[in-house]
Amino acid sequence: GMTYDRYQFEAMVKNTSKPLVLTTVDGKGLEDIYNICCILTEGEDNFKIRPFIALYSEPITPLTHVKEALEKLKFAARKSIPNVYTPAPNAGATAPVTLAGTIALGAAEYLSGVVIAQLVKKGAPVIGGGVHFAMDMSTGVASYGSTEFNLMHAAMTEVCKHFGIPVFSTCGCSSSKLFDGQAALESMFSTLSAALSGANLIHDVGYLEDGLCGSFDQVVLTDEIIAMVKRYLRGIDIDSNTLALDIIEEVGPGGNFLNHEHTYRNFKSQMLAPRLMDRNVYANWKSSGAKSLETRVNEKVRQILSDYRPQPIPDKKLAAIDEYMRKIGGTR
Repeated sequence: GMTYDRYQFEAMVKNTSKPLVLTTVDGKGLEDIYNICCILTEGEDNFKIRPFIALYSEPITPLTHVKEALEKLKFAARKSIPNVYTPAPNAGATAPVTLAGTIALGAAEYLSGVVIAQLVKKGAPVIGGGVHFAMDMSTGVASYGSTEFNLMHAAMTEVCKHFGIPVFSTCGCSSSKLFDGQAALESMFSTLSAALSGANLIHDVGYLEDGLCGSFDQVVLTDEIIAMVKRYLRGIDIDSNTLALDIIEEVGPGGNFLNHEHTYRNFKSQMLAPRLMDRNVYANWKSSGAKSLETRVNEKVRQILSDYRPQPIPDKKLAAIDEYMRKIGGTR
């Protein structure tokens, strides 16, 4: 049988301690991955207390729950694995060309998935939402970078909130084939839109070519964009310290705030320090190598790849995972 989904998970879980959203081919694949998780958590009970994976699976638009998706949905419900059950309607192709119609169709698909999961086990963790495309009518492409793509996700988030369901949305993705200005523009737009809408699980960072290609550079740039958007969402604190009326009076007309203690105490909490954006004057930028954004990002990518060391997994658990992998897939 196909075991590549198990190998994908093995590669992920051995190289990061972060929570993982994963896919599997079918229910058996999910069962194997769940068993590996229980090796790491030292039992099912510990996994249920703090599950560190979420399954991503989909109905098929329009209005179809396929056997493999239902197998996974039901297994996840029984084992308390959070399930991102999200449709991918494509306005003008697999869904009505009207945005409201596409949102309604998608809602029917993920809500019925929620119902099925609750019938299997009341309180089973399910995340709704979806990836709602607007097909480009000149190319036939389901675009990850269109205005309507982001607009429908914002509306879909409101629908999920109305039903009290956690919502999966997207950001940091683009239709561009290259890591370029289009990729950066579409990443910023999608990240700001998803954040302002209040989605819970925002995914797909680093996608180029409408999800057909992944880019480390796009991931690193979007990390910077996410920091900018989080600072924007934090807003402006207003209190006696931040209004600083006493400092304004003390410094007075024609004065200078740069060398005041108040500036030293507050600048780090007030201002986001960019890691990749250039704010130098031209002469300093040129003398530092005249590097473009693309160059700076790629250098950061190479530094991360060179320096990163995963948090080690205890040898006993590693050996148990390796033995399980041999059992289900043969030796590699």
